[in-house]
Amino acid sequence: GGARQYNSATPNPFFTMTLEWIPLPATPAYVGQLLGSGAVPGGSGLAALSLAPDDSLVFGGFPILIAVDSSNLQGTLTFGFDSMGEIKTLVSLKSPFTAGIVFYVQYFQTAPVPAATNGLELMVVK
Repeated sequence: GGARQYNSATPNPFFTMTLEWIPLPATPAYVGQLLGSGAVPGGSGLAALSLAPDDSLVFGGFPILIAVDSSNLQGTLTFGFDSMGEIKTLVSLKSPFTAGIVFYVQYFQTAPVPAATNGLELMVVK
């Protein structure tokens, strides 16, 4: 498995958060943690998973770095950021069912103010 951050070619004031892959010590390389940071502590968030990247603006300039059309968007998940403005999610990039597929993830802060992370490309291994 592998992970790579990507971003828009255009700077945007809504990019105030970061999404990164953190390898865990003493575990296989395909096990790690998705860390979303830079949100308002206790704020509301949304994670989105897609089969393709994108670089588009919606709602007057809000950046979307994943394809959200019905053939690519695989799911969304709402959550709350912790008291540090972070969310940590344990992830394994190993699956015999989805090996070889590349997923694209982006996190958003939905309240109290809108914000977005960079995109994160994740490669699943067998």
